[in-house]
Amino acid sequence: MKKTLSFLLIAVLLVSSVLGVSAAVTSKTVTSTPDSVALETEVASDVITQEATQETAQETAQETTQVQLTSDDELVMPTITGTWKHEKFPNNCSIDVNMQCENTLDMTITVANDRLTKIASSHVKVTLDNVYDDGVVIRGEGSFEYTDSFGNEGTGIVSASENVILLIINEEYNAGRGWGISRATGDYIFYGDGTVTPGPGPDMPELRTVWHNVSSPIDSSIVINSQDGNTIYFTVTAMKENASQIATSDITVTLDTRYDGTLVRGDADFTYVDSFGHEGTGSIAVSENVIILVIEQESENDGTWSIAHTTGKYIY
Repeated sequence: MKKTLSFLLIAVLLVSSVLGVSAAVTSKTVTSTPDSVALETEVASDVITQEATQETAQETAQETTQVQLTSDDELVMPTITGTWKHEKFPNNCSIDVNMQCENTLDMTITVANDRLTKIASSHVKVTLDNVYDDGVVIRGEGSFEYTDSFGNEGTGIVSASENVILLIINEEYNAGRGWGISRATGDYIFYGDGTVTPGPGPDMPELRTVWHNVSSPIDSSIVINSQDGNTIYFTVTAMKENASQIATSDITVTLDTRYDGTLVRGDADFTYVDSFGHEGTGSIAVSENVIILVIEQESENDGTWSIAHTTGKYIY
């Protein structure tokens, strides 16, 4: 009996030990589960945050690149100085882009009839406010006001690229003389070489002495007093009807010359004071066959005569 009780006691102890170990193992496993889940959740959250940050950075970079690619603020028109002629009427209508300062153009617009008995011209400055890249070329658009050599006043629009200049003239007031630059509307293409080579330009051939305005040959004239290479000394004369008043001005210019493939051409700007005391600025475009003179009177007109009436085309 004692032996039987001893065996039972040993068996009970053995079962208790096994159950204790099993409970301890189970307890450890259950206790560790929340920490593991928290760690996995934290790692997953970090990954999601990193991916979101990367996506935001990529979107910001794309937006910045888009802004840089679509911004036209810094666009400047390529150089378009030179002579341009009307696509349909090259012998009658021309645009001389005399100077270009980034997107501002200094231009002379000229319109002549077939027999060159009427020639209207206007010297204008145009700022191309809207310059953009259309995917093929850079284009610029701007507007201007004008008064031509026949006294017509109006507004105009220029749309320019390296390949073509579109000119639109809106005449608002006509002086009633039957001619003007309103006929200049149309497409213009570049004419001749027009490339200015570095260094001094070619020498201007010896010019004829007396030149007459084709619109008023008796009233307006240019006399070349002397010539030293590309420097010319000339006198501009404007005579009122019946020679009741005669205004003159002696002017000296040094021409900026180029060879256009046919002729040597020269351009220059100048200031002047005429014999009636009027002050102003002007420009002259010269070849051995023709002279284009543009006078802009700056001082107030006091009712006396002036050389402001001499703007136009001159032949000898």
